[in-house]
Amino acid sequence: MTRYTNRLLPAVTFGLFAVAALMVPSLAAAETIACRSLTQTVKAVTIAEDYFSVKALFQAQPPDPILEPLLETSISVGGTGQSCVVAYFSAVVKPSDNYMVFQVTLDGVPMHGHSLVYVQPFTPVVIETEETDLNQPRMIAHQFFLKVNPGVHTVRVSVARGSGPGPFDPTVEAPVLSIHY
Repeated sequence: MTRYTNRLLPAVTFGLFAVAALMVPSLAAAETIACRSLTQTVKAVTIAEDYFSVKALFQAQPPDPILEPLLETSISVGGTGQSCVVAYFSAVVKPSDNYMVFQVTLDGVPMHGHSLVYVQPFTPVVIETEETDLNQPRMIAHQFFLKVNPGVHTVRVSVARGSGPGPFDPTVEAPVLSIHY
């Protein structure tokens, strides 16, 4: 063997093992939920007021946390089979205590994109924490999706405040719900 062959053989061997490792699915990967469809319609809604004052307290007695409706709209999904509905929600929030939560549902079912929190472990929400005690307004944005059958469906965004009253009611300003279906 030549001097170059001695260097080339380990490099080729390593390259083959690296390619093989990339082709084998990871055993530690999480289960993936997906949906796909061609988007033909987009609908967007907001509130007419300058802001929405949040009164509902999320840490109510389990198992029924209190979430109050913020935005709601109907969509009519066509086609002959299941479609993917994607909801984008954004807003400027101003919490007054330690957090606010949001939930986006389609026909009362929480869409994919939420998580569970310890204060209400059976209610999927997205949580916006405020631990600075400055209570400054900030922009939030979240995405959700769910498979649906053809027909008329209701998409709702609900909101609640955190664990207790702050110096003022928390508010949601300029909320936008954009639905692609």
